[in-house]
Amino acid sequence: MIDTRHAAEGEVDHFVESVDGVAVGDVIEIAVDAEYRREGARLHSAGHLLADAVQAIRPGLHAVAGHHWKGEARVEFEGAVEVDDALEADLAAKIADLVAAA
Repeated sequence: MIDTRHAAEGEVDHFVESVDGVAVGDVIEIAVDAEYRREGARLHSAGHLLADAVQAIRPGLHAVAGHHWKGEARVEFEGAVEVDDALEADLAAKIADLVAAA
């Protein structure tokens, strides 16, 4: 499989290299790559953790989008914030507090 994307009506499209030999109505077996899925789940959880931490220490920011795939994970924020010397330390401390609180 090359890619998977959300489609209209809540469906999921699976993009493959070729459909040669496949006819409408054929039953096709697919399997989830467990390690790839675990990595995606970890990145997804980390994205929520990061969003919660940033919004807690910088209330002027609001997480609006995220993308959590291996090699491409990110969280986007809207709002006004001053990036200062304390940001990294504040963020690390808040994340540590959230992780400790489970």
